[in-house]
Amino acid sequence: MRKLARYGYNLVIVLLLAVIIGQFVLPPAAEKASRTFFEKAFPGAVVSDAKIHAFPAVKLLTGSADGIEFEVSDFKVNNLNVSSLKVKALGLIWDYRQLFEGFNKFPEAETLNITALLSEKDLNRYLDTWVINGFNNPSIDLEASGALLKGEVQLLGRKFPIQVSGKFEAMEGSVWFQPDEIILEEQQLKADFSRELARGLGFKLPLNVLPGIEPAALALAKDNLGIQFQKKPNP
Repeated sequence: MRKLARYGYNLVIVLLLAVIIGQFVLPPAAEKASRTFFEKAFPGAVVSDAKIHAFPAVKLLTGSADGIEFEVSDFKVNNLNVSSLKVKALGLIWDYRQLFEGFNKFPEAETLNITALLSEKDLNRYLDTWVINGFNNPSIDLEASGALLKGEVQLLGRKFPIQVSGKFEAMEGSVWFQPDEIILEEQQLKADFSRELARGLGFKLPLNVLPGIEPAALALAKDNLGIQFQKKPNP
C-alpha cells in the first residue's frame, strides 16, 4: 500500500514538473513556428515579436492556444505596405498553426487590440499604382493638421501642378482620403468649384481584409498615419 502511495506521489511530482517545464519550453517553440509561418505566408514581412498564450502549455501540442500577440513590420496587403502592425487577441481558443483561420476568429476575442502604422512612404508607393484619368504623378504629404495630395493635370495641351488638401477618415469599414480644396498652379479655386473637382480625387485604402474588424480611430502625424481597429458592431 505504501509502495502504491509512493508511486502515486512520484507520478504527481513528475506530472507537475512536466507541466512546469512545458510552460517554459512549449510557448517559445510555438512562437517560433508562428513567426516562421507568417513570414513565409507574407514575403518581406518581419515578425519582430510574437507571444502565444496557453495554460496549461501542454495544449499547444494539439495546436490549441488561448491568445496571441505579435508585431509585424513591412506587412503588405493589397499593394499597400504597412510599416507596423500590432495585434493582441486574448480570450479566444484557436489553432495557432492555422494562422488565417485565427484571423477570422479575432472578433471572438475577449480582449482585442489591433493597430497599424502607415508611413508617408507607404502611401506614396500605393499611389504609384493608383490610376485616375487626367491626374498624373500623384504623391501625398502628411502633417498633423491634414494631408496634401499633389500631382499634375493636363489641360489644353499643358501640364499644371495641382494640390488637393484633405483628411483621412474611418468610414464604410475602411480608411478614406476625403478631399477638401484644390489649388491649381498656386491659385486657390472658388470653394464650390474646388469641392466639385475634388470629389473624384478621393481614394480608399484597402484595409478591410479581416472579417468582423474595421478601422475605428485615426491619428495623423507628420510623415505617418496611425490606425486603431475595433470589432464591427453587431447589426
